[in-house]
Amino acid sequence: MFLLCNILYGTNIGELDNIEVIRVSPEDADHLIGERQTGCHKLAGTKLGNFGAFLEKIWHQNDILWGRLDGAERIIDAIFPGKSDDVTALLGEAQAAIVLETIEKFSLDNEVNDLLIESLMRTKSGKEDRDGLTAFIEKLKRGATVEQKVLLDKKIDNGKIRERYFSEFDRRSKPQRHLKKD
Repeated sequence: MFLLCNILYGTNIGELDNIEVIRVSPEDADHLIGERQTGCHKLAGTKLGNFGAFLEKIWHQNDILWGRLDGAERIIDAIFPGKSDDVTALLGEAQAAIVLETIEKFSLDNEVNDLLIESLMRTKSGKEDRDGLTAFIEKLKRGATVEQKVLLDKKIDNGKIRERYFSEFDRRSKPQRHLKKD
């Protein structure tokens, strides 16, 4: 390769191989939560000069989870361009597996619920997104295999997660609370 580069340097031949650049961004990965459509910011780390995820463990866990979910979506989209039913099924199965692997580490229901609601704490309006929470959980479960859905239903109680979201929203949606001394 070194010899080839030296021979081609300064010529008008250009690149020999086509290179496709694929962006991996929370805005581009919209299967579970579409940031552009909902105005909801999935990542906590974008707050406070992109250091938000260092302030609270749940924010860090949230950002890692969404990095994995969005990364899987963008990789699957890159390998299988187009939105066929098979690709959508593969994506749903991959994302359900990632969520299951992540939430299996938690022993308490509130820990699971806190992680899953965290991505919906930063809404454009500054208010709870009742429909967004329901849509997120439904899309996650709908894309899962039968076995994954059984496990998700055991770990995620729709009623409890909604209750936790609405009780925690005002307290947790404001990063400024971490900057004030008590």
